[in-house]
Amino acid sequence: MNIRFSLFILKEKYAIEFPSFFSQCIPELGSLRNCIVHHDGNLLKSDSGGVSFRESLKNTLIHLGLSPDTKKLVDLSKNKFTDAVVFDLQNFIELCDRRIRKPKLYEEWLTSGSK
Repeated sequence: MNIRFSLFILKEKYAIEFPSFFSQCIPELGSLRNCIVHHDGNLLKSDSGGVSFRESLKNTLIHLGLSPDTKKLVDLSKNKFTDAVVFDLQNFIELCDRRIRKPKLYEEWLTSGSK
């Protein structure tokens, strides 16, 4: 799943913006996968668009408590990174489902103060 493209489609087709209250690491998951799978976590490499992984994974490095000068991703278990990102991604998908499949219920939920 290409997260950035999915977020683009949600924005363009359904006017759904990625909320700032969710982990800002989520839009970086594609770059994270690319860095780990194709470059063995080497942050000195760049993605196919020429952007360095240090730049495209800026929020991930912050969440993990790593210096911007870090050269390699070794441990993603710091600061409950996986739990936080999976939980927020799951909740974002659920919100999108409400908005897309049940727009009336979504609007009622938004105005009810149940958030």
